Formats: sequence, C-alpha cells, structure tokens
Amino acid sequence: MRTFLIYADPSLTPARVKTHLAEFHSALRATAIVDKSWLLANEAGATVTPEAVVITSAGRAYRGRIDDWYVALGKSRAKATSHDLRDALDAVLAGTPVKPGGPAVGCYIERKTS
Repeated sequence: MRTFLIYADPSLTPARVKTHLAEFHSALRATAIVDKSWLLANEAGATVTPEAVVITSAGRAYRGRIDDWYVALGKSRAKATSHDLRDALDAVLAGTPVKPGGPAVGCYIERKTS
C-alpha cells in the first residue's frame, strides 16, 4: 500500500509543502505531490481539502472525511469519535465492503480556468 498527500494548490512551493509536512505529517510515510493542474484531484473526485480518497486496483473504494474531529469549518471536537478513513482502510485490507464516511469538512478546492 502506498500513501500520497496531494496538494491541490498550484501556488504552493516545495518549501511550503516541506514545512506543512514537518508540522502536521512528520510520522506519516507518504509522498507529497503538488497537483498544479488539479489532474489528480479531478480524477479522484476530490472537492474539499482535507478529503481522503482510497483507490484500489478495482477502483475508488472510499472518498470522504478522515475522521469527525471537525464538525464544521472552524468548529472541532475535543477529539475524533469516528475514524472513517481508518475504517475504510481496514475494510479494504480485510476484503470486506467499505462503508461510506461522512462528508469532508474543509475548504473547497478552487479550480481556476485560464
């Protein structure tokens, strides 16, 4: 299994991505990709950041929130009570059906056209 963090923001610099990874994802073994033309975001159907997408050899298995820590923009719980992405990954690895997660809470991925 491989993990990628897709940054769907063409204005990001490698330095800003490196800083973000160090601050928020230092323990995660993932490849960071800046999706300058929204190609990956479009293919995955991602509309919000952060939003998790799990793709298997059979196709997209999950798209939704990582967990329920945020209930609305700027409004969070003390801690997450539901771990939708973890549950989806566990289901994929077990070969069982993946339950849909809740909607991702975050900023919409703004796609600009030329």
